[in-house]
Amino acid sequence: MLGYIKTQRDDLRICDFCLYKQQYCALCQGIGKKYGIVYRLILSYDMVFLALVLENFETEMTPLSFKCPTNPFKKINTSISNNVIEYCAFINYYLSVLKLEDDIIDEKNNVKKIILKFFKHNSQYQNILNTYGAKLNVLSELMSKINSLESENACFDQLSNLFGEFFVELFQLFFKLYKEDCVIEKYDNLYSLCFNLGKWIYIIDAYEDYNEDMQNGNFNLLQNIMKEDDSDNKLNAHKKIAMINKMIFPFLILILKMEKSFHEITWNKYKEILYNIVSLGCTNTYFKILHEKYPEIESIIRCI
Repeated sequence: MLGYIKTQRDDLRICDFCLYKQQYCALCQGIGKKYGIVYRLILSYDMVFLALVLENFETEMTPLSFKCPTNPFKKINTSISNNVIEYCAFINYYLSVLKLEDDIIDEKNNVKKIILKFFKHNSQYQNILNTYGAKLNVLSELMSKINSLESENACFDQLSNLFGEFFVELFQLFFKLYKEDCVIEKYDNLYSLCFNLGKWIYIIDAYEDYNEDMQNGNFNLLQNIMKEDDSDNKLNAHKKIAMINKMIFPFLILILKMEKSFHEITWNKYKEILYNIVSLGCTNTYFKILHEKYPEIESIIRCI
């Protein structure tokens, strides 16, 4: 569920891409300072999107100047909200823990069980868990419900909608923690954008993992839609996924819904970068997976 929300770099201005990379570097440094250098490796591009959105609701920015640990000759100068860095670093870590737990359920992997113990015993992580306390319960309850429904082979809409709610809560929690007088429900268009983006992430994750899940006997959201893959003609099943990713989804189009919500939000910062991610980045991610996982029908699908 991590790593799908990226920019379409070729369509970004150089100055905007530099801003995007600076925010990535700021989060990377924040994770390293808070949890340890090795945990920089778990940083997801999804968190850069989260940070760029949340910074539109922050007024106090902290200037940062530091050197990249992988390139000591590279100096990064940027500014970012301390609240956003702290929150996004934690959420990135928290989601990595959830991902490990989910993989252990699916794969029964003993190595990942050991890695999970290291993650959970990180003192800084435990301190923040204790600080956030009950406010994290909604996230854990939603994820438990998703895991439970997956084990029951629940329907497509039920699960994708539930993950949409989970993704909204990632944004909602920031408002609960740092802006108690300001909740995401007051911003209907932001709620809609986050909800539909969460649904898209869940769908595209299932699409990428479909072949592996079927080989390993794991649940996959698309297993009923993709049953036609058992026949010689694979086109019909992939047409359905292509429609979802264009995104024709019961009478509505997910990406167009996200774009509509996006344009109705007043953005103070990073508007061009965020729009690039929501519109072009999502489409590019889909076609990249199509090329890597389903090359035999890529040329046909691109013509739909």
